[in-house]
Amino acid sequence: MAVELVGKQRLWLAVTVSLSAASIAAVFAATAGEGGWQMLAGMRPVYLLASIGFVLLLWIMEGLRLQVCLQIIGGKIRLLDALEVHLASSFAANITPFSSGGPPVATYFLCRKGLPLDQSLTLVTMRLLLTFAFFIITVPLILIFFNSMMGFTWWLQVLVMAIVIFILGLIAIFFYLLLHPASIRHLVRWAVNLRPVKRFLPDPNGSSLKAYRQLLVFSNTLALLFRGDRWKLGLVLLYTMLIWITFFAIGPVLLYGLGLNIPVTLTVARQIVLYFVISYIPLPGGSGVAELGMASLFASAVPKGLLATFVAGWRILTYHSGILAGAPVLLRLARRAPVRVSQPG
Repeated sequence: MAVELVGKQRLWLAVTVSLSAASIAAVFAATAGEGGWQMLAGMRPVYLLASIGFVLLLWIMEGLRLQVCLQIIGGKIRLLDALEVHLASSFAANITPFSSGGPPVATYFLCRKGLPLDQSLTLVTMRLLLTFAFFIITVPLILIFFNSMMGFTWWLQVLVMAIVIFILGLIAIFFYLLLHPASIRHLVRWAVNLRPVKRFLPDPNGSSLKAYRQLLVFSNTLALLFRGDRWKLGLVLLYTMLIWITFFAIGPVLLYGLGLNIPVTLTVARQIVLYFVISYIPLPGGSGVAELGMASLFASAVPKGLLATFVAGWRILTYHSGILAGAPVLLRLARRAPVRVSQPG
């Protein structure tokens, strides 16, 4: 299973790197001959080092947040193990459409680390919910209060709000099922009796009961997380805020390093909306669209000669770093013998 998991990533990795490299090359070609290399010579190294430090800090905070979430539901994991799972799942998320590879890889390796399936699913789900919550709160606020500064077209605003409403609907359904476990059984029964699914299940009723029991355990574990220690829940929220603040600070720091004094609020707001939109583009990490979108958003603020350098640096630090660091970690975890699954305490 672990070897198959690694093998499936190769095609997506090739697609991701090709799209990203082509789009960055296109931006460089469009801005060639604008004195960029001379301007780049004035880059202050301290800002570049600070940006790299932010990336490392992000990974550590992700591991710490995972640790605290697990403590709330009675589990335990070393910080190093949490970091490894985060990097491996980030690699999978970054090279698959809609980041779809991240959650299953995280769940798989958490189980191989010795965590029960319900705890592993709870941790992965909690991270997704926190991500959704961040964007559902910030994106509408940006469109309401910073719309005139952003210069977004009306169709982009409609697209963004449609995505927000769609996510709110999914979250509402999720919490309804969480609060009404009996509905889960009806949903599972309906799903396993669908003709395309039923063909692959020798015993649909048995599969339905087994899936219902596992989902019920997961539901109870997730409910335990939300009813857990308020201090630790507050710490999880604090880590989440710091993670996103650090992530979106990379862009402004790079701009300052290039000697550009662009308002931080504007830089962060543009990044948030762009990152939100590309998350729902059916390309690995939004590759191609992300680079061209970033260049378009900052074309009026960043000198032409520095635009491609800024976009490339931003993309390498916020996206490709996860691929470069996560690939060897995923390979090592896949080859390591799994730990015996422990029982929840």
